[in-house]
Amino acid sequence: MKGDGVKSNVNIGIEQTNVTVYKHTFILELLSPNYQNTVWSSGEIEVDCTEANPPVLLGAIDFLKFFNLTIDYINERLYLEW
Repeated sequence: MKGDGVKSNVNIGIEQTNVTVYKHTFILELLSPNYQNTVWSSGEIEVDCTEANPPVLLGAIDFLKFFNLTIDYINERLYLEW
């Protein structure tokens, strides 16, 4: 994830632990249930990535700011509204 010209930053993780992140440019797309059509596209956005496993989740400043996210934990489903 580190490379020439890649921007880095330090974010605060779980338990107030510093996490070094590297910004990479992505275009994120949501596909229809049949995987044939793009129903939403982000345009180019910078997303914080880590070398850790599991990676940092996309947060409210990046990807999720465009959505209302509902988590149905019992039925193991996520619902996104935009």
